[in-house]
Amino acid sequence: MDGAADASPANKFIIQALLIESEVTMKCCLCYEEIDVNVFGWTEGHNADPLSEDGRCCSICNATKVIPARLNIIEPIINADLKAVEGERDVKESVS
Repeated sequence: MDGAADASPANKFIIQALLIESEVTMKCCLCYEEIDVNVFGWTEGHNADPLSEDGRCCSICNATKVIPARLNIIEPIINADLKAVEGERDVKESVS
């Protein structure tokens, strides 16, 4: 027997709700424009953290706001690591 043909009214309601939900476009939590659909069909945008804890953003805001914000967070860590490596190199060169 075909599973769709014998779907209960509750299952039909759930299926219909999912279809309606899939037609609703998401809005970017940063610029409030519609979130773009990527080449693979993904419609839910990008993780907007650290600019929004639980929001989703469009590709433009991801590239121009979210990624730079993430880089600003890790820049001091990278610089500290580079200084540590340079300091180790200076110590090795002064010993030899």
